[in-house]
Amino acid sequence: MLRTKRSLLALVMALAMLVSFSATIAVADPSIIDPTEPVTLTIHHFTLPDGTVAVGDPTGTAPNPQGDPVEDADWTIRRIVVPAGTTWDGTVGSVQTSWLQTAIVRTTGSNGQAFFDENADGSPLTQGIYMVTGPADANIIYPPFLVSLPMWLVDDPTDPTTGEWLYNVHAFPKEAPAPDFGKTLDSFEHEDDGTIRATWEFTVTIQPGIIALVEQESTVGTTTDVFLRIVDVLDPRLTFVEGDPNPEAYIVVEFQTGSGPATWQALTYGTDWTFSVTTAGTPERETVTIDFLEPGIEAIAEDGYVGGDIRVRFDTHVRSDAYDIGAGLGDIPNTGRIYYGSLPGVDIPDPEIPEIRIHQIEVTKVVALTNAPLAGAVFRLFRAEDVNSTTLRPIDVDDYIMEVTTGADGIALFQPLAAGDFYLYEYTAPTGFVRIPNAMAISISADPAVAAPYIVRRTIDNAPISTQPGPDGDLPMTGGTGTLIFTAVGLALIGGSILFLLLVGKKKKHHQS
Repeated sequence: MLRTKRSLLALVMALAMLVSFSATIAVADPSIIDPTEPVTLTIHHFTLPDGTVAVGDPTGTAPNPQGDPVEDADWTIRRIVVPAGTTWDGTVGSVQTSWLQTAIVRTTGSNGQAFFDENADGSPLTQGIYMVTGPADANIIYPPFLVSLPMWLVDDPTDPTTGEWLYNVHAFPKEAPAPDFGKTLDSFEHEDDGTIRATWEFTVTIQPGIIALVEQESTVGTTTDVFLRIVDVLDPRLTFVEGDPNPEAYIVVEFQTGSGPATWQALTYGTDWTFSVTTAGTPERETVTIDFLEPGIEAIAEDGYVGGDIRVRFDTHVRSDAYDIGAGLGDIPNTGRIYYGSLPGVDIPDPEIPEIRIHQIEVTKVVALTNAPLAGAVFRLFRAEDVNSTTLRPIDVDDYIMEVTTGADGIALFQPLAAGDFYLYEYTAPTGFVRIPNAMAISISADPAVAAPYIVRRTIDNAPISTQPGPDGDLPMTGGTGTLIFTAVGLALIGGSILFLLLVGKKKKHHQS
């Protein structure tokens, strides 16, 4: 049962008048609360298999025509006492736990009714405002609600000041099926600049009970009240991606329509929904909140396809310093929570929480034969599609996703990385060493069933230029100028020897003649 803020505030004012002017109350005036009149509350608990909202009259004269009575269901009421000097807006969501008095519990009988007429200590039930909560049930949710005892019963809906106080109140609580709420990883890949982008998708099944619950509650209060909300507290290694120039540009909010093959209808930012991103904690965590506004809720209630989905999609980046934050490499879970009406938040079940996995490639550069660490080697990492698999050369040497130079320890770290196929290419060799011309293929499995290592290690050795082929595989001209001198001298000696043999041969021939 829902009461408008006006009714609750009227009750608060009336109770305040009762305390201040009890000596002069004229109880014959129906607009003034009679402090001596006992108050009672009767809860009517019925099953509603079709998910519709229970209907009943607070006087109890029009019993609930739907469903069957539920027996042995525990209902609890707690009187609300607002501390002096504290402002309260009269809504369920703003009630502080410290304001709630001792719980009074009653169990429904075979007629589905739970009757409250006494406090926990056995004294007559105290007049005031009460928070009412239903039984715990894994499949059915009973949103808490407020009831005033006594309750102002309006005679003329066009004039709320007309009516009388009702001391014996009947409540017909709403119920709704537990939300079918899920979250999946829609895509996870490197962008052109090497940043990892993950797209997450929330889905909420459109159910009659939930829509009726949200739609009815959205009529209470102002249009700024939020009664359908999705919240994502991001892992510290993730950060929300804002659109440019509009921050909401990458957020998609839509729902399925039609009774046949469902189509998607987009909801409009600022009119149907809004969002916020807040940061808190150590290490810092961002919280993304998507709020559905009243026009959006009405659109879903009127045009939504029962059994279809409400879908919210947005993007996150894996932070470049993810390796140094929290758990570092490995799996990053990303859960979520849904709020609707005045219900407490409902979390995604643990087995269904989506995850992403981040990796690292560790390259160690060493001197051939000695294995001494080699600094100054510049490596570039390419996506597989950006390398010619035949020549093992980058198609565009500047179209890389990461570039790292080995340090004094000879190590270059590429992180964070999503799963995929990559090529590691030595762009620049250390001075005095041969550059390896071919790119090296490295694969990281995306299959969650494959126990892919979080860190892929490769050791690459370089030989000095004086002993190994040159940058493009050609032998270097070892020796240079010295080689040319020895070659010239050798040729001269060979030429001289041939000339000497020829002359000797001619001389012998001359003597013989």
